[in-house]
Amino acid sequence: MKVLVLTNMYPDKENKSMKGIFVKEQVEYLKASSSINYEVLNLDDGKGTALKKYFFSAWVLARKLKEFSPDIVHVHFGLSFLPMLFCLPFTRSKIVMTLHGSDVLGGSKVVKMVTMIGCLFSDKVISVSPEICKVLTKKMKVPLSKVVVIPCGVALAFFEQSKVLVKQKKVIIFPSDPVRKEKNYDYFDSIIKEVEKEQAVKVEILKGLDRKQVIKLFHSAKLLLLTSDREGSPQVVKEAIASGLPVISRDVGDVRLIAAHTSRLFVVENKADMVRESLSILKSDAKPDENYSEFFDTYSQSSICKRILEVYQS
Repeated sequence: MKVLVLTNMYPDKENKSMKGIFVKEQVEYLKASSSINYEVLNLDDGKGTALKKYFFSAWVLARKLKEFSPDIVHVHFGLSFLPMLFCLPFTRSKIVMTLHGSDVLGGSKVVKMVTMIGCLFSDKVISVSPEICKVLTKKMKVPLSKVVVIPCGVALAFFEQSKVLVKQKKVIIFPSDPVRKEKNYDYFDSIIKEVEKEQAVKVEILKGLDRKQVIKLFHSAKLLLLTSDREGSPQVVKEAIASGLPVISRDVGDVRLIAAHTSRLFVVENKADMVRESLSILKSDAKPDENYSEFFDTYSQSSICKRILEVYQS
């Protein structure tokens, strides 16, 4: 089987940008663990205008479809379907599309429109969370039979080092770039100000780090706070939990579903609860009890990729 991955969520060739690293890890795991022949067309590789990325790249895609002749085109993120739209008359490849969150839940009407068109022409649509699935089937009228819920998996490296966890500093992590409005840094900052009335802390921003640096940060931190207004299936939450790092989160995306498989994730309703839980963790040296086997069986890369293969084979 030959699979072409078409996406705007993928690290660049120099790995200067770690955008979509979890998509790359999924592809690399499937390459190594199956007989599938993968190729990747990264729409966001290098500099260029949106016109160049999504319209002119249709010519590159058409050539790739002719030369590689994939059995399946796996589109990651709804907007990435745009160049595929122009190539539909020239290919018999089956189409699988994975939707990650803002392509369905975000505010861009253009992105949502392209996503809806992509769903129409896709043979299977993978939603990374039940919330996205609900919007697809209820609001966008995508047939339920076409949609399957599969979150992105966690790389083994996060699990392998979880047993050597050392907590020495009162470090709290903000898990994204503060300029991203949907991540709501102002909410995070307001929590920190309340916490600092009782406990001195150091804030670390999860931005511009490679995988080794991320794991090291998770091991040195005491807590991760997710204050986003919306999420799909937040990868950073799963990776933190796999590393042994407690997470306190607003009720967004599929965090409640993730919480059912771990004792390290605390879902709160308001700021007061988030402050209280943060102080409780910061002041305690005890580690939450954890059954890693259940979490691993649900979210490890091996478990998730097995389900991806089942979609391909169907």
